[in-house]
Amino acid sequence: MFAAADVVISRAGAGTLAELTAIGKPAVLIPLEPTAADEQRRNAEYLAEHGAAVAITRPNVTADRLEQGVRRLIEDHALRTEMAAKSRALGHPDAAQALADLVLAQAR
Repeated sequence: MFAAADVVISRAGAGTLAELTAIGKPAVLIPLEPTAADEQRRNAEYLAEHGAAVAITRPNVTADRLEQGVRRLIEDHALRTEMAAKSRALGHPDAAQALADLVLAQAR
């Protein structure tokens, strides 16, 4: 479903962000807060700081903020394209293979 979307609205869990950056999707991220280590907020802010997402964090989570974030991305093709490239640059689509190679090399 992510691949078919122009913009993804999502929480900011590590698995979701790995998928989004692997395929290079711009996103509006609303982290689940609070979490034990505040990881979702930090994840969302990291992508936002690198230009790959819009992060809406507490106490700013409102319907108006969500609409503004989504509308801005939907209406600005150049911005979506730029954010997609920045998202893709953060991704590691070969991470599973790289990890498997490392484990096998260490096992030898």
